[in-house]
Amino acid sequence: MKIKSDFFTEEEIHLLHYGTVKVLSNIGIEFCDDMALEVFRGNGFKVEGRRVYISEDDLNNALKSITKTFVLKGRTIDDDVVVGKGKTIFAPGGGTVFVREGNERRSATTEDYENFLKLNQTSKVISIANPNMTEPQDMPIEERNIYRLVKWDLLQVMTYQANVSKPLRNFVKLKLTMW
Repeated sequence: MKIKSDFFTEEEIHLLHYGTVKVLSNIGIEFCDDMALEVFRGNGFKVEGRRVYISEDDLNNALKSITKTFVLKGRTIDDDVVVGKGKTIFAPGGGTVFVREGNERRSATTEDYENFLKLNQTSKVISIANPNMTEPQDMPIEERNIYRLVKWDLLQVMTYQANVSKPLRNFVKLKLTMW
């Protein structure tokens, strides 16, 4: 299946860049992570409280320093995803609470979650898995992350998007419990 990957014209890209630079330099962006704030401070960025201001020069210098391509590792070399080289990477969204089946809208279940994982794994278009595709409403919220990681581990081989807001949370809590 061929998917159009040129979503914007060159003019639209320049407008998007201009608007982004305006927001980053004039309004700034707030970071909750103290380590991130220290990295910005240490590299000479303007930091006020938790707000970081990024000038166009700062942005361009940062962009020059990054690699042009990198590999997201899957379980096997066939499941690796190369990011860069002009290729668009597709991944499912996350956090869906409801599922539509025909004309019926209902709460997502653990069965829906497993079905989405299977669809994702067999897709010819999606390159990256998302272990948080749905929020199964038929289990306690405190068990969902563990459940999703275990099921992802059983049903996926491709690389996946991680929740990095608290990087160790899922791994510290992870219990290899089978549902």
